[in-house]
Amino acid sequence: MRTIGWLLIVFGVVILGRDCARWLEFQYFAPTPLGQIWYLIHPASLNTFQAFIERYVAIWLWQEGFGVALRWPAWISLPALGTVIVGIARLHEAEQKKQQAY
Repeated sequence: MRTIGWLLIVFGVVILGRDCARWLEFQYFAPTPLGQIWYLIHPASLNTFQAFIERYVAIWLWQEGFGVALRWPAWISLPALGTVIVGIARLHEAEQKKQQAY
């Protein structure tokens, strides 16, 4: 779990580097949205996830929740998510060590 968090942090830094290189090349900063990265990696899963949320949970949740989050810059979103995952993994490991001590 910790590895996944660190990979997300690294991918976020790589995307920031890519966005900065494009900024230098085209003379304007246009950050890559998280949804675009997901679509480039696996468009079918993005479409399936959208259909699931809209049909079985709530349409407004997709439009006002996930839809907004997928428009956030990937260089902010991925490291933030990775940091949360690493933090959860550390808490989980600390809890396991505490239980082993007893």
